[in-house]
Amino acid sequence: MYKYYNIEKFDWKIYLENNLDLNNINNEKKAIIHFINHGIKEYRIINEEMVKLWNNYDWGQYKNMYSTLKILNEWDAFFHYYLIGKEKKHEIFKKKEILFFEKKDNHKKYFDLYKKYDWEKYLSQYPDLKKADIQTNFECFNHYINHGINEKRKIIKKKEFINNNFDKNSFDYDFFLKMNSQLQNNIKTNEEAIYYLEYNEELDKIIYSTKQKELYDKYDWNKYIDFYDDLKKNISNEVDGFKHYINFGINENREIFKNDNNFQNSTYIEYIINNKIILNKIDNIFDIIISFSILPSRFMTEINI
Repeated sequence: MYKYYNIEKFDWKIYLENNLDLNNINNEKKAIIHFINHGIKEYRIINEEMVKLWNNYDWGQYKNMYSTLKILNEWDAFFHYYLIGKEKKHEIFKKKEILFFEKKDNHKKYFDLYKKYDWEKYLSQYPDLKKADIQTNFECFNHYINHGINEKRKIIKKKEFINNNFDKNSFDYDFFLKMNSQLQNNIKTNEEAIYYLEYNEELDKIIYSTKQKELYDKYDWNKYIDFYDDLKKNISNEVDGFKHYINFGINENREIFKNDNNFQNSTYIEYIINNKIILNKIDNIFDIIISFSILPSRFMTEINI
């Protein structure tokens, strides 16, 4: 076997990264000594070429192509190719997911979906998939994009991609649907809405919180639209006016106007929108008391009564 290993292609860092049981080895010299004394006989990955071969090709299909290899597992079939089959120019086959994502449009449209969701959980929660002989992550993903979406099957994002910034206590379901009417056909319950927000990577762009609703209720968004000529040309309702303010107007330092129906006296209160502190005029002495009770001391000097 030694003669088939090209020692000149040995990469000690790759060797350690892909053989986690060698965590007591921390330098090149020790890695080479281990490889010569043990690794050669133990079928271990030693370089980037081997990593790509293992990850990109279907070794189950390879072993099934040759009758003498069918008794091997996929790992042994891979090493058979690397040490023997490659020299004999045996045919190997790219994995279906590699072929799928090599197509530019597919990669752009679907790669994040494939990478960030847990397809093993998708398989476990729908027993009919197992009956249809669907087994691998890619087969589950392929089923989802071709059938599961239309069948409204649920998928679960991997833990490392869950959005931990979402605060359930500040969530207002009715206000969320009002501000995101395009989701009303797909989201029917409070639980579905929370699930959508917890797993959304663009949470900071979504309007849903009680604090945002408070701001929406206390200001006149039709006045906001009428005050700016560029908004009058493109925005026709107060919901879109409010959404413009949250997404653009705050950063552009645009003025907003109190709702005459709600206020009598002029003061200031803090609003936290998209992690930015906004001090705006309001007209209710009760709100002043509330704001003083919740504001950190460093903000007290910024409020003028």
